[in-house]
This record gives sequence, C-alpha cells and structure tokens, in this order.
Amino acid sequence: MANSAVLDAVTKSKQTTRFRKTTLGSFPEDWVETTINSFMPFITSGSRGWAKFYSQYGSLFVRITNMCRNNIHLDLSNVRFISLPDNDHEGARTQLHLGDLLISVTADIGIISYIDSSVSKPAYINQHIALVRMPKNATINTKFTAYFLAYGPSQQRFKSTTDQGAKAGINLQTVRDIPLVIPPTVIEQQNIAEALSDVDGLVCSLAKLIAKKRDIKQATMQQLLTGKKRLPGFEDEWKHGVLEGAIEKLLGGGTPSRANPAFWGEGIPWVTVKDFTSFNPYQTQESITQNGLRNSAANLIPVGTLIISTRMALGKAVIYKIDVAINQDLKAIYTKPEHCAHFLYYWFENNAKMIDDLGSGSTVKGISIPDLRSLPFPIISPKEQQAIAEILTEMDEEIEQLEKRLEKTKAIKQGMMQQLLTGKTRLI
Repeated sequence: MANSAVLDAVTKSKQTTRFRKTTLGSFPEDWVETTINSFMPFITSGSRGWAKFYSQYGSLFVRITNMCRNNIHLDLSNVRFISLPDNDHEGARTQLHLGDLLISVTADIGIISYIDSSVSKPAYINQHIALVRMPKNATINTKFTAYFLAYGPSQQRFKSTTDQGAKAGINLQTVRDIPLVIPPTVIEQQNIAEALSDVDGLVCSLAKLIAKKRDIKQATMQQLLTGKKRLPGFEDEWKHGVLEGAIEKLLGGGTPSRANPAFWGEGIPWVTVKDFTSFNPYQTQESITQNGLRNSAANLIPVGTLIISTRMALGKAVIYKIDVAINQDLKAIYTKPEHCAHFLYYWFENNAKMIDDLGSGSTVKGISIPDLRSLPFPIISPKEQQAIAEILTEMDEEIEQLEKRLEKTKAIKQGMMQQLLTGKTRLI
C-alpha cells in the first residue's frame, strides 16, 4: 500500500472499528475467529532416525536450533545436511515448499518459522517440527499466520504447554486445533505481513552490517596491534617487552559486608565481573555508599582507568566514563605517562584468549599478578599507541551507533506487531 493509503486506512480504522472479545483476547468485530484446521491444510511432522543420512553436503535438514523466537525466518548459520536414498518415501512427505509454516512441537514449543525463497530446496524437517501447508485457494495468508502465531496471544498457550517440562509436546491434532483470529480479507492479511516483513528485513540488514563491522574491527586489531600493518607516518621498529613496563600501579578492590545495609544503596557504582557481560560505561548493577567504601577493601577508581578481571572473565577489560569502585576479582591498571590506557584496552581485547589460556584453578580460573605483569607486550611510541587507539575507538563508536539503531528498529517492530496483529491499527 502507498504511504498515504496506509495513513488513510489507519485513521479510518481508529474512527470506526469496534472490538469484541474472543478466546484470544479483544479483536475487531469483523475479524474471523477460526482454527488452522478450518482451512483444510496438509499437516505433518518430520521423520525420526535420519541421523544416518547426515552428510557433509546435500539437502538442508531443518532442526529446532534453526528456528528463532525473535524472527519467523530460519537461522541458517549452523545447518545440517542429509543425503537421502532415491527410494525414500519419507522425503516426499516432509520436504519443504515455498510458503510452508513450521511449528516446533516438542521441548521448546511454539517457535514459528516461515519458509521463503532464502531457504534452498530440497529441504526437510526433523521429528520435533510440524509442517503446515495451506491450500493454494485458502482465504488465509500463511506469512500473516506465522506472525500471528509467533508474536500474538497464541504464544501464551504454547508457553503453558512448554512449562509442563522438558518432555512437553503437542501432537498434530493439537496443531490443527490452534485458534486464530484473522482479518476478513486476504489483502489485509497480506498488507500486515508485508509491513512486518519490511521491518524484519531492516532488522536483519542491520544485524548483518553490525556483524560485518565487528569482523572488520577484529581483523584491524590483529593487524595494528601486532605491527603487521603500520599506520602512515610510523616506521620505528617495535620492540619486545612485558606488560609490567606499561604499569604505573595495580590496584585491587573488595566487597563491603552484605550484613550491613548502610554499606549498600545509591552512591558509588560498584563493579564486578557481572558488569563486564552487559557493560555500560555509565552504570553498574550495584552501588555502595561512602560508608561502605571506607569500611571495605574496595577502592575508588577514577574515570578513564583500565579495569581488568583476574578471576573468571580472564582477559576482559573495560574503561568507565565515571568514577567507580571495584571488587576483589578486578584490578585497576594505572598506566605510565608514556602509555595509552585505550591502547591497553584494545590489546587486552585482542589477546583475551591467550590470557584466558594462562588461567589456572580447578573451579574458578584466575591469573596471578606476577603472570599478569610478565605478559609479552609491545614497546611502541605514545603517538602510535594513541593513533591505533583512535582508529579502533572510531570503529567501536560506529558499531555502537548501529546497535542503537538496531534496538530502536526492534522497538518499532514490537509496537507495530502490537497494533497490527490485534487490529488496533488496520491496513485496509
């Protein structure tokens, strides 16, 4: 639909649409309450025991791991292939066609996928997936159905079944009886499906672009942080040294007593390894008070200081844009004046695996301070360190902006689904 037509339709629908209650919630009066089976679809599930047909090359074999909760399109980044014998009758029954609807029916029940042209054919499904194929003359759009089942109130029904346990499952009759509430015309269903598909395409494009930018950054780090590639204007030979040569001071931290509420609450952001996983340079998961800081081994670390983990997340490093306190699993590295903290940050990122491999411990891996200080570290000029850090920082900033755009697009998609799949906004 043209943009002006969409706006006219939306305005009209908000003025005239009346709603009624159904088994799935409130929907427009003219939407049809029905079931999958009312359209006389072909429904089947995949075959068991096909592991014997696995091959390095061949036909795509779709498993639940290829289905996504946040997208109706298959994730084909990790796939299996099969090579079926010519006389195998099960292949004809479970072979996928363009426009098929897939539903996971065991364990993690209710993951929905739609088979589009990006799925190479022939392709087949395993026994944990049900296939729904609508007749060509059916008055229902399968892609709309996929979005409705994936994001609509039907998910609550799937969830209640999944909660029965790891062996929970639904049979094909239950699949036939899945309730639907759909717009009265295929055109409106198609308009909704196309609108959501367009924003899905944007989400997918942004995700691929972010992955590409990360790969480029990784390759750039491997080149610049090892001296394999030099920036213009820098020709001095790199020398071999150890990390200790870059360290002015190492400072650890501590944890205030949990038994004293006066030590915890609003005040000083307090960093633990947990904050490395969901890093935000302006906040932490927990905070301590000035009283807690004074009565513990925690130390206040100034903004811009490199913080590393010496237990658990070995090789991980962060730099906060605020003053923070740290716990005993972390160390703050104060660099010498001739060294750049951000260069060290990227050096740690590029060498995270090497540092993790040096860790020891039967339950929790850690690295000793002497081992940390003796890590091999390049000796290069402050200006070259700064130039390398600036290039990598610019790459990080570009990735961060793309990630913000991706999250905003996902939020827009969520809002669109809530409006379009319930009839609150109409595309007629």
